[in-house]
Amino acid sequence: ENIHPTGPPVAKPGCLDGLTFVLTGKPEGNDYSRDAAEKLIRNCGGVIRSVISGRTHYLVIGRSLDDGRPVSSSKKYQSAQEIINRDNNKSNLQIITKDGLFSLIRNRS
Repeated sequence: ENIHPTGPPVAKPGCLDGLTFVLTGKPEGNDYSRDAAEKLIRNCGGVIRSVISGRTHYLVIGRSLDDGRPVSSSKKYQSAQEIINRDNNKSNLQIITKDGLFSLIRNRS
C-alpha cells in the first residue's frame, strides 16, 4: 500500500487537480501540522482558499480551533453547512478530517 507507516500517504502528482480546499482548526494529532496539510494539498495539485464558497470541494477540519473552541463554531464550518444544506448540496462540498484527506489522496493516487 502506498502509505508511510506514520504520516501522510505517498501521493501521485496531480491527484488533486481541479479540487479546491479550505482548512479550519488544528489538525488531529500532534504529528501533522496545518502547514504540512496545505503543502501536501498543493503538491498534489489542489488549490487552497481561505473562504468557503460554492466552488469549494472540501473543508478539511481539525479537532478544535486554535483558541480551543469546537470547529463547529467556526465561520468556515458554518458557511460549509449552509452550502451543504442549500439546494441539496448541488455544489458537492464535503467536510472531511485529516484522515479523510489522506484517504482521498490514497484513492486518487
